[in-house]
Amino acid sequence: LTMFGTKMESNIVAVFDACGFSSATGRWKVSFRVNFVEVAVNQDTARRARDLVIQQLERCWGGVQHESWAAALEPITRLPVVVQGDA
Repeated sequence: LTMFGTKMESNIVAVFDACGFSSATGRWKVSFRVNFVEVAVNQDTARRARDLVIQQLERCWGGVQHESWAAALEPITRLPVVVQGDA
């Protein structure tokens, strides 16, 4: 709703879980993909939507008392992805 307004409030969303051990980084990861079935967007809009989700998760995560395993979670550092046309 933040990005598309009330015209998209009944949008169908598919969420795919990809959590598990990452052999590429040698760590456990929490990962998921959210697909808005009825919305087609360009790459810039998808990036903004991703940033909004991350901001909301960070706000919610910060207010929760974590169990010891959750408090030890660290982000996986990744190199920025360069998309053709970006410079």
